[in-house]
Amino acid sequence: MPTNLHQPDTLHIHMPVYNGERYVGTAIDAVLADMEASGITDFRLMLGDDASTDNTLEILEDYAHHPHITVMPYAHNVGVGGNRARLLGETLQADVLPRAVSVREQDDISIPGTSAHLLEAMETHGAQLAGGALLEFQDEDTRTTRTLERTNDQDTIVRNLMGGHVPVWNPALMFDPEKVRELGLSYPTPRYCDDLLFMARMVFGGATVHNTNEPTVYYRKHPHSITTGWNPQNALWYWRAMRQVWAESPLEPTLEDKAHVAARAILYLGLSDQGQPYKLIRNTYHTLSGNRSAKPASAASGGGEVTA
Repeated sequence: MPTNLHQPDTLHIHMPVYNGERYVGTAIDAVLADMEASGITDFRLMLGDDASTDNTLEILEDYAHHPHITVMPYAHNVGVGGNRARLLGETLQADVLPRAVSVREQDDISIPGTSAHLLEAMETHGAQLAGGALLEFQDEDTRTTRTLERTNDQDTIVRNLMGGHVPVWNPALMFDPEKVRELGLSYPTPRYCDDLLFMARMVFGGATVHNTNEPTVYYRKHPHSITTGWNPQNALWYWRAMRQVWAESPLEPTLEDKAHVAARAILYLGLSDQGQPYKLIRNTYHTLSGNRSAKPASAASGGGEVTA
């Protein structure tokens, strides 16, 4: 299988994979269709298998003959954060860095032309971190359920980070590896919310952000997706990631910020859904902070915050 990462490419696409036999083939095919529609012929799709215990690796090996795909089977499971870090490390070791790196998920469907839109956003707006302003969610049967947006106002992006709002949607994240190398960044190793902390550090390090108005990906929300992994361990990782964001931010978190993060932590504990208990917690903190009517930035399009 091809493993040469020392030839210059326009784009490296990182796809961390673990026990993804159900959807990963569809996800890979969608990335290849995106490359064709985007007119990108010098790319490298890097598939990092995090010691899967199902038939995922066999599926990945079916793609290993493709001249632009590199399959990287790892012997030790390190979680999604560690897997992203390994793939990023492979790219940063290249003799010549690609123009951009894009991250895709093992169970999502990239929309054809996404990469062209994101590269254009980086070139036209001088962005070092780009993503889709519109993210289309789908349920288990791939029926669109909601569309979410992201802002391009840099001050608002920093302010929103304090409440746990990611600056761009991770499932079609694209960034400048030169900026990452300059800042000495990698993905943290926690198995959850590593993307939130990585993007926060890029923003705090001066990375310019741009969200394109083009849909980028169908995000497949299903019982086994990372976003639905609400359990005490994920709650702890989320809380720790946000404490680190607050520690490194040039801003101080407000009571409103802490209200949203506390409410999300309750969700991750699996003790509530986005119903009355969640609203009660948020509204109580809103009242204490004198800002009862405040809502997270993502509510503008009718959807809840998702940090995956």
